[in-house]
Amino acid sequence: MSELEKLCKHEIDVTVSYDEVSSTFNFNYCNSEGGACASFEVEEACTITYNLVDKTSLGLSFFGVAFSNPFNGVITKAFMGHNNQSITLVDPYDIRSETQKSVSFEFMFSHKKSPSGELNNNLLIISKDPQVSNKSETCPPPGH
Repeated sequence: MSELEKLCKHEIDVTVSYDEVSSTFNFNYCNSEGGACASFEVEEACTITYNLVDKTSLGLSFFGVAFSNPFNGVITKAFMGHNNQSITLVDPYDIRSETQKSVSFEFMFSHKKSPSGELNNNLLIISKDPQVSNKSETCPPPGH
C-alpha cells in the first residue's frame, strides 16, 4: 500500500456552469453529502479529490491548480486524474507554525470550444477561490 493510499480521503464535486446572459462562469463546490464546501478544513493528513461536473457544453477539463503560496506546506502535491476530469491535492497536515495553516488556490480549466463555438483558442478559465485549512487545538481555523 502506497503512502497516499494510507491517507484519509475527501471528495468534492466542482460543478461549473456558464451564464450566457452575463457571460460568466459559475462554480459550486459540494461534498459527497451535497453540502457546500468552498472552504475545507482538515484534521489529519489526507487527500482531497475535486471531481469536475461540467454543465457548460464547452468540454471543460482540469488544466492545473495555482496557489497563493504553493510552498507553505499545507498542500504539497497535486495529481491530475483520468482524462483531467479530477485533480487530487495532498495535505500532509504538517503544521509548522500559526502562519502556515491555510492556502488559497484557483483551478484552471481548458475547454474544447468557446461559448461562441470557436475551437482550440488556448484560453484558460480560472475558478473562484477555494481554500484548505489545517485545524487542530494548536492551529485554530482562520476567521471566515
